[in-house]
Amino acid sequence: SHPRREPREFLLRFSPPQSMHLVCLALAFSPPILPVTVAPRCAAPRAGLLDNIVVGLSDGVSGAFGGKAMGKVMGYSKDDRIARASHILLSFDAYPEGSSPDSKAMANGLKAKIEGGDFTFEFAAEKFSACQSAERGGDLGEFKRGAMVPAFDEAVFKVVEDEPLGTILGPVKTQFGHHLIKVVQRGEP
Repeated sequence: SHPRREPREFLLRFSPPQSMHLVCLALAFSPPILPVTVAPRCAAPRAGLLDNIVVGLSDGVSGAFGGKAMGKVMGYSKDDRIARASHILLSFDAYPEGSSPDSKAMANGLKAKIEGGDFTFEFAAEKFSACQSAERGGDLGEFKRGAMVPAFDEAVFKVVEDEPLGTILGPVKTQFGHHLIKVVQRGEP
């Protein structure tokens, strides 16, 4: 049997170095003071802790991603647009990659049927979507920028001059599967 370790000791010994700033953050709010062995990896808590946390996290994020990720996060926080959209989710569970058809092939096939007039978007959503919004014809209602997963959010809020509202977008791949998206309303940037 393994000897029981205190949670603090476990976190400090077994956390990967790249996540030590998060471990230090968690431990900063619990007594006692951090052991000396951690001091080189993070600063001891002091006045202005919240400011240090925000700066540290933003430095860590921007350093890890070349500054691009923090710019996107900050851009989202300034973008208060609202959109209304419908979608059809062809999930990886229902159409696994490598199967015939997979979720992307199914999405492309449905998109062709919708654009060809064989199906309405709402009918296809009701019959094929794996999302609970299927019973509403795929209608997701109104949502703010940043409320959806990044790839979905980017597709909905991206303004393309020659693409009017109501155009079927996609397939857009997310961790859930492939989506066909119909943006009904979008605030101006």
